[in-house]
Amino acid sequence: MHRLFMALFLGLAWTFTPVVRSGEPVPQALQALRSSEVALTTSWTRCGQTWVTTLVLTGLQRFGLTRGEPQLFAVYQVAEPLTPQIRRIAGAAQTEALYEVRWYAQQYRSWYALIGSWTPWNANRGNGIYFFRSLVQVGTTGVTVSSEQVLHGPGAFKKPACQAIPQG
Repeated sequence: MHRLFMALFLGLAWTFTPVVRSGEPVPQALQALRSSEVALTTSWTRCGQTWVTTLVLTGLQRFGLTRGEPQLFAVYQVAEPLTPQIRRIAGAAQTEALYEVRWYAQQYRSWYALIGSWTPWNANRGNGIYFFRSLVQVGTTGVTVSSEQVLHGPGAFKKPACQAIPQG
């Protein structure tokens, strides 16, 4: 009898588990994810199966060392699929929600102007590569997004055209 109840309980739990796990994100979380995607595309460009961004030396312009367009310092490239991780941050007002969205890629590589060639693809030992982050506040007054590159460098990130990406 005990085994019958245990089998019945496990069968019911297993039956309803997919319904719980496959639930759609709440509308605010989905809105936060979409807002973070928009922020990502302000500095990253999808080129085929990869996403790329450039880092230009804006600091040199401030000191008068370059004229015109800032010089290219580096190109960063991440490979698809991109995986967003979204979590709600506790402590926001009841009428608002605060979400952190972190973007991960399978692998990455870099191209530096001083070297003139691509580094080998790095898969980070199978762990996702964390490269972009957004804080998204969703409330009755609208959506506020602040984003940052997790990559660091001596300049500003600019969205490139696919044709401008070094080959190799």
